[in-house]
Parts: sequence; structure tokens; C-alpha cells
Amino acid sequence: MMNQISLVSLLNRAFEAPEEVLGTGERNAEIKIGFLALWALGWHPIDDIALGAQIPRNSFEPVAGAANAVDFLVRTGSSTICIVGEVKHWHTKEPAWQKGLTQLRRYRNAIPAPLAFLTTGKRWLIINDAGCENLIEEPDGANLIEKLAPILGKANVLEGLNDRSIWDYGINPSRSSRKATQRSPIAGRVLLG
Repeated sequence: MMNQISLVSLLNRAFEAPEEVLGTGERNAEIKIGFLALWALGWHPIDDIALGAQIPRNSFEPVAGAANAVDFLVRTGSSTICIVGEVKHWHTKEPAWQKGLTQLRRYRNAIPAPLAFLTTGKRWLIINDAGCENLIEEPDGANLIEKLAPILGKANVLEGLNDRSIWDYGINPSRSSRKATQRSPIAGRVLLG
């Protein structure tokens, strides 16, 4: 397993040459910064972090036209979702940042985790369950991890939303949908559990 210093050096490489290694694709910032930062903050890259997790359309108010995908779901245990995260690309300007914030709030209303973040990699907005916001702008990997650790570090995050079905649906929606769907004895209606 990579150690934190190696992860920070990878973050620094992305920060040193964002045009070359990140560009304007969200996916690059998501993986090369968001994922690595969460890993450096102590989250297990396989067990604790879900990427592109699906959210059922009926979780939204009003109901969405289709399922949506949040960039990150992070859990503290096998069924406890504690962080919802959304990523925009490194060069995101203010209007797109505001749209991202609206998107994050919508996702958080669907999955009420105690913490949520929006990031471009160098800019992180963390929102807690009381609605308090903490903005961190840091274009250096080591300093970023140091500033994020008290808020998003695994050792400092409390238990969250205890609902295994959120994680299960997020990473395997087709299987979870079949399990959650059953036939009602009344007029053959389909019920979602």
C-alpha cells in the first residue's frame, strides 16, 4: 500500500502541471486529486470510497427523471455513509462552481450524509450537517492534506448515515433494484423497499 508521502507527491505533481495532467476534464481532477486526497486522508481506497455512485431518482425531491451519480460516497463502516463529494475540473470558473454547489446540495438532500464537499482540487468547500461551510484554497498537496485532515480525515470524521442500501445501490444499482423490488399481493403492484 502506498504511504501518505507518496500520495502527497502524486498530488503535488498534479498541482505543478494542471494543464498537462488535469486539463478541463472533471474525471482527471476526480481521480488524480479527489481520490488521492481521500486516500491520503486515511480512507481505504477500496473499502471506504465509492466513485460515481448512483442515486435512485426517487431519492430526489421532486423525483428526478433518471438516476444521478455523485462523484464520491465515503463510508466509515460497512453501512455508514459519512461524506458525499462532488468534483469540478481544476479550471472551473465561478458560475460553474455555483452550479456545482447547487448540484452538491441536491445530492446531499438525497443522501443526508453529515459531511459534503465540492472541489476543483485546489479549492475545497466542506459543508457539515449544521450547514456550516469551510472553504480551503490550497495549491500544494502537503498543505492541502494538512488543512483537510481535521475536517475530512478518517480519524476525525464521525459516524454518518447508517443505511447499507445507499452504498449497495450506489455501486450496483441493477442488482439493488431487483432486491428492493417485490410483488405486492394487492393487484400485482410493484413495491420499492
